[in-house]
Amino acid sequence: MDWQCPHPKDEESLVNFSCPLLNEKLGPAFRPGNLIELFGEAGSAKTQFCLHLALQTIRRGGSGIVLYIATERPFATKRIYQMIRYSGLDEDLLDRIITKTAWESAQFLTLIESQIMEVSKVFKLDLIIVDSIAGPLRSEFEKDKKFARSKQIHQIGFRLNQLARTLKIPVLVCNQVTAVIDQKQTNFGRNVLPCFGLSWSTYVHSRIFLHRTHLTIQCGSDNLPSSSASKNVKVETRVREAIVDFSPVLPNSITKFIVDDAGIRGVQIKD
Repeated sequence: MDWQCPHPKDEESLVNFSCPLLNEKLGPAFRPGNLIELFGEAGSAKTQFCLHLALQTIRRGGSGIVLYIATERPFATKRIYQMIRYSGLDEDLLDRIITKTAWESAQFLTLIESQIMEVSKVFKLDLIIVDSIAGPLRSEFEKDKKFARSKQIHQIGFRLNQLARTLKIPVLVCNQVTAVIDQKQTNFGRNVLPCFGLSWSTYVHSRIFLHRTHLTIQCGSDNLPSSSASKNVKVETRVREAIVDFSPVLPNSITKFIVDDAGIRGVQIKD
């Protein structure tokens, strides 16, 4: 089996953030044949990141399709319509996002083992998003069934890598976190680490950690959630960070971004 990951030229990039800062700092990780993990605590904007990347990828033009697999909650249709409206895009673009749901591990395995390849015979896929890997796995196994869970994690990791290489596309996978009891020095000094440990990590090419900071910035209310009464008012929004833990093509880095009605966008804050 050929494990080589092609390194695309810039013009061959399949995904796009439509944000120069995010394209520069994070874009190279999304190369064909790679599995990218996005992890963070609740409220860190993992789903917002995925929705934005899906929408901005299909707006580039061409006929490529994004396959979005939801495992924890239904696809956020209301939110993505809001992003389209505030971005001035055509709602017909949503015809190029195919959504699938998989609430249980058996359902998820069937999807990645056979159904995705069937979809790829009909549509040209540019990106696969799994939101999240923890959904079908985290609650199904009792503590005395760790071996069975580990086996299934390896099965899923291998298959997602195989899909990325076979279809020559990036696969983005969200993950939840678990608490670190000790040895924080092995996890960048954080109190949390991605679920499923080394069993899962061995299949990841690039890992990006998202978290909320204590910083806020003022933005015009036309860019922020529509609860604002006046378009002239300045609204504070929370700054988040995307931290590259490891990647074969990117250095360790921290990129700040915010979430607004149109999606996410990188920001640079001067001291």
